[in-house]
Amino acid sequence: GAREIDATGLLALPGGVDGHCHLDQPMPDGMRMADDFFTGTRAAVCGGTTTVIPFAAQEKGHSLKAAVDDYHRRAEGRAVADYGF
Repeated sequence: GAREIDATGLLALPGGVDGHCHLDQPMPDGMRMADDFFTGTRAAVCGGTTTVIPFAAQEKGHSLKAAVDDYHRRAEGRAVADYGF
């Protein structure tokens, strides 16, 4: 790296992984979760979480692939942390 940081006396810890969260999740009644991928991942990073794994809720009568594709569209360009489904 071009820059060296003296971390003497400090702790360097890995980021956390939140394996159970709901981001921009559609609900049966047409409502959605309050946090989308931007606000939810921004809040996560502020707390030291660098990876989120939200549920890709499959709608009744639709494929799981369609659900995952939909969530990729929701997250693309909005997430500020790593994510998976």
